[in-house]
Amino acid sequence: MNRELRESLAQEALAYYERVEELESMKAYGQAIELLTKLILLKEFEANCISCYGVSSAPYKELAHVFRLAHDAKSELEILERFFLQSNIKGNSKEEMAVRYLSLAKELNYHIPEHIRATLDEIHRESQRQLALQRKSMLIHRRSQRAEKVRLARM
Repeated sequence: MNRELRESLAQEALAYYERVEELESMKAYGQAIELLTKLILLKEFEANCISCYGVSSAPYKELAHVFRLAHDAKSELEILERFFLQSNIKGNSKEEMAVRYLSLAKELNYHIPEHIRATLDEIHRESQRQLALQRKSMLIHRRSQRAEKVRLARM
């Protein structure tokens, strides 16, 4: 994707988020929902037709948050499900969103479709792999520090 178009889309997204914050503070949830829905459509178009890099979790997470503020659990669940239906989802919030989705599904007695369950399972496995890598990295770092202390003590 050309750099100017990417920067233009990023600027537009930033303006949407700033406006949504204003609307949230005024409790104008309907308008915030409308803006975030447009942003999601823009991001899905960008991901599917322009960049093919996948969608970010940010607009879905923000819209789910607005639905939570508006006490609309069903719509919150639906937007989270829409996120999990996208191909090549991105973002650091996937695990957090998966936990919230599962909580809402249980609260609303909602049957989770198999393809969504598979996506949630994959997110969980990915999260567990990342945790294992972090633990291993910390362990290696500690061993390295101990070895350095021993080396310095021998000097």
